Amino acid sequence: MHYRNVISQEQYNKYTECFIDEGQVNMFAVMQEPSNMVIAVPCGQSIRIFLITIGIIRVVALVVVLLAAVAVADMLLNVLMQDFAGR
Repeated sequence: MHYRNVISQEQYNKYTECFIDEGQVNMFAVMQEPSNMVIAVPCGQSIRIFLITIGIIRVVALVVVLLAAVAVADMLLNVLMQDFAGR
């Protein structure tokens, strides 16, 4: 986890990053608070499963986009064929 302290001149816009013990916030109290933002970091086999899942999702998304493009091209081709057949 990364902690930093700031001295603010204008909230969110103008501030100076400084050492933990120099800023306006009591960083010791912040570090003692239980964190409710727990980030699960996959490791080992979980990373492989995660990456495979992401890969599968990307492939499925690509197939869906390609099928949609083929469907649009087919509709346009049918319209053109009907237009030429009507002449």
